[in-house]
Amino acid sequence: MRSSSLSRAASLTTALAAAVILLGLQADAHALPALGARAPDAVVPDPDGKPLDTRALRGRSALLIYEDERSASQNAPLKASIEELAQDARYRAAVAVAAVADVSAYAGWPFRGSAEDAIRARSRDAGVAIYCDWDGAFRRAYQLHSGLSNVLLIAPDGRVLFAAAGPLRQEQRSRLLGLLARQIDNR
Repeated sequence: MRSSSLSRAASLTTALAAAVILLGLQADAHALPALGARAPDAVVPDPDGKPLDTRALRGRSALLIYEDERSASQNAPLKASIEELAQDARYRAAVAVAAVADVSAYAGWPFRGSAEDAIRARSRDAGVAIYCDWDGAFRRAYQLHSGLSNVLLIAPDGRVLFAAAGPLRQEQRSRLLGLLARQIDNR
Protein backbone atom coordinates (compact mmCIF):
# COMPACT_ATOMS: atom_id res chain seq x y z
CA MET A 1 0.00 0.00 0.00
CA ARG A 2 2.82 2.33 0.80
CA SER A 3 4.46 1.86 -2.62
CA SER A 4 1.10 2.67 -4.22
CA SER A 5 1.00 5.99 -2.35
CA LEU A 6 4.57 6.72 -3.36
CA SER A 7 3.75 5.87 -6.96
CA ARG A 8 0.74 8.20 -6.95
CA ALA A 9 2.84 10.96 -5.36
CA ALA A 10 5.52 10.49 -8.01
CA SER A 11 2.88 10.60 -10.76
CA LEU A 12 1.37 13.74 -9.25
CA THR A 13 4.82 15.35 -9.00
CA THR A 14 5.55 14.47 -12.64
CA ALA A 15 2.18 15.88 -13.74
CA LEU A 16 2.78 19.09 -11.77
CA ALA A 17 6.26 19.46 -13.25
CA ALA A 18 4.85 18.98 -16.76
CA ALA A 19 2.15 21.59 -16.07
CA VAL A 20 4.77 24.09 -14.81
CA ILE A 21 6.88 23.51 -17.93
CA LEU A 22 3.84 23.95 -20.20
CA LEU A 23 2.81 27.11 -18.38
CA GLY A 24 6.35 28.42 -18.73
CA LEU A 25 6.28 27.75 -22.45
CA GLN A 26 2.93 29.49 -22.79
CA ALA A 27 4.17 32.48 -20.80
CA ASP A 28 6.99 32.83 -23.35
CA ALA A 29 4.53 32.56 -26.23
CA HIS A 30 5.03 36.31 -26.67
CA ALA A 31 8.46 35.92 -28.17
CA LEU A 32 9.69 38.97 -30.01
CA PRO A 33 9.46 38.97 -33.81
CA ALA A 34 12.17 36.78 -35.34
CA LEU A 35 15.11 38.41 -37.06
CA GLY A 36 14.43 38.60 -40.77
CA ALA A 37 10.66 38.25 -40.29
CA ARG A 38 8.36 40.89 -41.67
CA ALA A 39 7.28 43.34 -38.98
CA PRO A 40 3.53 43.40 -38.46
CA ASP A 41 1.36 46.35 -39.41
CA ALA A 42 -0.14 48.20 -36.47
CA VAL A 43 -1.69 51.56 -35.68
CA VAL A 44 -1.16 53.42 -32.41
CA PRO A 45 -2.28 56.98 -31.51
CA ASP A 46 -0.43 59.82 -29.82
CA PRO A 47 -2.08 61.47 -26.77
CA ASP A 48 -4.08 63.73 -29.09
CA GLY A 49 -5.39 60.81 -31.16
CA LYS A 50 -3.10 61.35 -34.17
CA PRO A 51 -2.28 57.83 -35.38
CA LEU A 52 1.04 56.29 -36.30
CA ASP A 53 0.50 53.55 -38.88
CA THR A 54 3.65 51.44 -39.04
CA ARG A 55 3.03 50.87 -42.76
CA ALA A 56 3.90 54.55 -43.24
CA LEU A 57 7.41 53.78 -41.98
CA ARG A 58 8.18 51.44 -44.89
CA GLY A 59 10.93 52.76 -47.13
CA ARG A 60 12.82 54.04 -44.11
CA SER A 61 14.47 52.27 -41.20
CA ALA A 62 12.42 52.41 -38.01
CA LEU A 63 13.61 52.13 -34.43
CA LEU A 64 10.71 51.12 -32.18
CA ILE A 65 11.03 51.46 -28.43
CA TYR A 66 8.11 50.11 -26.41
CA GLU A 67 8.05 50.64 -22.65
CA ASP A 68 5.79 51.20 -19.70
CA GLU A 69 6.31 53.40 -16.67
CA ARG A 70 8.31 50.72 -14.82
CA SER A 71 10.61 49.80 -17.72
CA ALA A 72 11.31 53.30 -19.05
CA SER A 73 14.72 53.50 -17.36
CA GLN A 74 15.94 50.01 -18.36
CA ASN A 75 17.69 51.21 -21.50
CA ALA A 76 18.76 54.70 -20.48
CA PRO A 77 22.32 54.19 -21.87
CA LEU A 78 20.89 53.23 -25.26
CA LYS A 79 18.55 56.22 -25.29
CA ALA A 80 21.47 58.52 -24.48
CA SER A 81 23.38 57.11 -27.47
CA ILE A 82 20.34 57.53 -29.71
CA GLU A 83 19.94 61.11 -28.51
CA GLU A 84 23.54 61.77 -29.62
CA LEU A 85 22.88 60.15 -33.00
CA ALA A 86 19.75 62.28 -33.44
CA GLN A 87 21.95 65.37 -33.59
CA ASP A 88 23.09 64.17 -37.03
CA ALA A 89 20.70 65.19 -39.84
CA ARG A 90 21.69 62.06 -41.80
CA TYR A 91 20.44 59.90 -38.93
CA ARG A 92 17.15 61.79 -38.71
CA ALA A 93 16.68 61.36 -42.46
CA ALA A 94 17.51 57.64 -42.41
CA VAL A 95 15.83 56.39 -39.22
CA ALA A 96 12.32 57.01 -37.95
CA VAL A 97 12.07 56.68 -34.18
CA ALA A 98 8.76 55.54 -32.74
CA ALA A 99 8.43 55.59 -28.97
CA VAL A 100 5.36 53.71 -27.78
CA ALA A 101 4.17 53.72 -24.18
CA ASP A 102 2.23 50.79 -22.76
CA VAL A 103 -0.46 52.79 -20.98
CA SER A 104 -3.05 50.03 -20.86
CA ALA A 105 -3.12 50.31 -17.05
CA TYR A 106 -4.29 53.93 -17.39
CA ALA A 107 -6.91 53.54 -20.11
CA GLY A 108 -9.92 54.07 -17.88
CA TRP A 109 -11.41 57.11 -16.24
CA PRO A 110 -10.06 59.09 -14.35
CA PHE A 111 -6.49 58.02 -15.18
CA ARG A 112 -6.47 58.43 -18.96
CA GLY A 113 -6.52 62.23 -19.00
CA SER A 114 -3.62 62.45 -16.55
CA ALA A 115 -1.67 59.87 -18.56
CA GLU A 116 -2.24 61.82 -21.79
CA ASP A 117 -1.01 65.02 -20.13
CA ALA A 118 2.09 63.29 -18.77
CA ILE A 119 2.91 61.75 -22.15
CA ARG A 120 2.46 65.10 -23.92
CA ALA A 121 4.93 66.65 -21.46
CA ARG A 122 7.42 63.80 -21.90
CA SER A 123 7.11 64.08 -25.68
CA ARG A 124 7.95 67.79 -25.50
CA ASP A 125 10.91 67.17 -23.19
CA ALA A 126 12.27 64.32 -25.32
CA GLY A 127 11.62 66.07 -28.62
CA VAL A 128 9.98 62.94 -30.03
CA ALA A 129 6.35 61.88 -30.29
CA ILE A 130 5.36 59.21 -27.81
CA TYR A 131 2.45 57.06 -28.92
CA CYS A 132 -0.03 55.41 -26.54
CA ASP A 133 -0.90 51.72 -26.54
CA TRP A 134 -4.15 52.04 -24.57
CA ASP A 135 -5.43 48.51 -25.07
CA GLY A 136 -2.25 46.45 -25.55
CA ALA A 137 -3.05 45.84 -29.24
CA PHE A 138 0.33 47.18 -30.40
CA ARG A 139 2.12 44.99 -27.83
CA ARG A 140 0.22 41.92 -29.01
CA ALA A 141 0.76 42.69 -32.72
CA TYR A 142 4.51 42.91 -32.22
CA GLN A 143 4.66 40.14 -29.59
CA LEU A 144 6.32 42.49 -27.11
CA HIS A 145 6.93 41.81 -23.45
CA SER A 146 4.90 43.67 -20.87
CA GLY A 147 6.95 45.24 -18.07
CA LEU A 148 10.17 45.29 -20.12
CA SER A 149 11.81 47.78 -22.42
CA ASN A 150 11.40 46.38 -25.96
CA VAL A 151 13.69 47.59 -28.74
CA LEU A 152 13.24 46.73 -32.41
CA LEU A 153 14.99 47.93 -35.55
CA ILE A 154 12.99 47.47 -38.73
CA ALA A 155 14.64 47.69 -42.16
CA PRO A 156 13.18 49.89 -44.92
CA ASP A 157 11.69 46.75 -46.51
CA GLY A 158 9.88 45.87 -43.26
CA ARG A 159 12.18 43.08 -42.07
CA VAL A 160 13.17 42.89 -38.41
CA LEU A 161 16.92 43.57 -38.07
CA PHE A 162 17.10 43.66 -34.26
CA ALA A 163 14.74 42.68 -31.45
CA ALA A 164 15.43 42.57 -27.72
CA ALA A 165 13.53 42.94 -24.48
CA GLY A 166 14.81 44.08 -21.10
CA PRO A 167 18.00 45.96 -20.29
CA LEU A 168 20.35 45.59 -23.26
CA ARG A 169 23.81 44.30 -22.50
CA GLN A 170 26.77 46.30 -23.82
CA GLU A 171 27.28 43.93 -26.78
CA GLN A 172 23.59 44.23 -27.72
CA ARG A 173 23.78 48.04 -27.60
CA SER A 174 26.94 47.98 -29.71
CA ARG A 175 25.31 45.65 -32.23
CA LEU A 176 22.21 47.86 -32.47
CA LEU A 177 24.25 51.05 -32.80
CA GLY A 178 26.29 49.37 -35.56
CA LEU A 179 23.09 48.41 -37.37
CA LEU A 180 21.84 51.98 -37.02
CA ALA A 181 25.12 53.31 -38.47
CA ARG A 182 24.70 50.98 -41.45
CA GLN A 183 21.17 52.29 -42.02
CA ILE A 184 22.61 55.80 -42.21
CA ASP A 185 25.44 54.75 -44.54
CA ASN A 186 23.08 52.79 -46.83
CA ARG A 187 20.78 55.72 -47.35
